[in-house]
Amino acid sequence: MAKYTSRYKELSFYVEGREYKFMDGVFVTSTLEQDEVLGRVADATLVEEDAEEAEEETEEIAADPEEAEAPAPKRGRRKAAAAE
Repeated sequence: MAKYTSRYKELSFYVEGREYKFMDGVFVTSTLEQDEVLGRVADATLVEEDAEEAEEETEEIAADPEEAEAPAPKRGRRKAAAAE
């Protein structure tokens, strides 16, 4: 599986007569045929060779509470200047 991006949010392409579309400018392939076709599409850019493994790593990092960043401190509201 590979991840492709496009500047077009809903770029369409065909593989063996079936239409596929990018969603929000992103498409993750599920077959070798899709990879071959997208490799020839000028408006598709390969981002990750194996998107599934990258997604799993991202989920693991996000699930680790020790490595999570502390929330940003809250800022108090400015008090309105007293009218004279």
